[in-house]
Amino acid sequence: MGLRDLGLSVEEIKYYLSDDSSDALNKKLITLRQKIEQRIQNLQQILTILRQKESHNTQLRNTDFYVAKKCFLPKREFWCSDFKADCSEEKIARAYSEFYQEVGAGLMTNKMLSGFLTDLPQAHANQYADSGFRIIKEKSYDDEVKIPIITQNDGE
Repeated sequence: MGLRDLGLSVEEIKYYLSDDSSDALNKKLITLRQKIEQRIQNLQQILTILRQKESHNTQLRNTDFYVAKKCFLPKREFWCSDFKADCSEEKIARAYSEFYQEVGAGLMTNKMLSGFLTDLPQAHANQYADSGFRIIKEKSYDDEVKIPIITQNDGE
């Protein structure tokens, strides 16, 4: 079914699977593998472009302060640091540095969303400086990174 999904005809599939000689089969499979790898690469490029367009499309523009604006946001995943509380400026800087070392320092400069997720009970602004927090960075690739992930579901 996977080969049919790639657009191969039944005759082409029979051609690839008909040879019992391992050398001949390997030569045929190399061409098929290269075709699949090229298709994956093309699809990954398209996916990257779509993600960039989606990211830029969801930025709030022309909004006034203190005015509620209803908009649709797509599902997003974020890497997040361990929960931190009662930190000095030095500890915050160290936590920030350690977090970006784990996800990759190069991600600091990409345009994906990032920031802090604070634990501010009942939105008491005067407690902000002492509230606990997590550093978050929007997940930008699917490689296995040993960092917790939180998800923002899509919706308005």
